[in-house]
Amino acid sequence: MPEREKVQFLIISSREGVQEQIRNFYVMGFAQVDEWSPIVPVPNSDRVMTILTRYRQRLASDKSTRKSGR
Repeated sequence: MPEREKVQFLIISSREGVQEQIRNFYVMGFAQVDEWSPIVPVPNSDRVMTILTRYRQRLASDKSTRKSGR
């Protein structure tokens, strides 16, 4: 079992909405502005998106066989 698990946070909105939320997360101390991926267009949409990737340590008690996500 890998020691770390990737956790990703996705923001999809207008460019202004994405930028505002990135600033809000910065003010809350959740993420630095430069931790987010570059803003890119969402295909077939007038919206854009960005992703923040973090990693968490897997614990021995984590259930690696559970697939439902619940």
